[in-house]
Amino acid sequence: MVTAYIDESQSSGWYLIAAVLVDRRVEGDVRRGLRQLPQRHQQRVHMKANRPIRQRELLETFAALPIRCVVVRSKPDGAKGDERARAACLARVTDEVITLECSMLVVESRGNRTADTRDGQTIETARAKHTHRLEYRHDLASLEPLLWLPDGVAWAAGHGGPDSTRSPTPSSRSDR
Repeated sequence: MVTAYIDESQSSGWYLIAAVLVDRRVEGDVRRGLRQLPQRHQQRVHMKANRPIRQRELLETFAALPIRCVVVRSKPDGAKGDERARAACLARVTDEVITLECSMLVVESRGNRTADTRDGQTIETARAKHTHRLEYRHDLASLEPLLWLPDGVAWAAGHGGPDSTRSPTPSSRSDR
């Protein structure tokens, strides 16, 4: 069984969502290893909070882990562009992880019940098109270290991708 952990990033006019797929048999080991990564002043790993040399170190560490990645992106447009782009990305990434037979989707909470509910509605609509069962939940990155992985992957994809940052290679990439 596989769990997909997802987070978003924005860069160069694009809204990106990364899903990092982790086999449940290794989740505990990966989580324990990730808990060693925050520096003294950090509660969690967040790419934007680190200097470039540290970002490279983190991405190299992530690339060595037994994970698969999916990155999708959408171009925001209009007044509600970010929300529309997020919904498009979230629907697409839900389709992708269902196709890859994930059984659980963990979404980084936006810390806002209304926004998380909107995400849930998007996920429900996307998963209704499939027969494969996918559960989902929102969680906080401060409580779930595995959410640090898609933060790094989405950040890297938005800042030059795997060639320039040595991020884990996405198994698929989609533009909408």
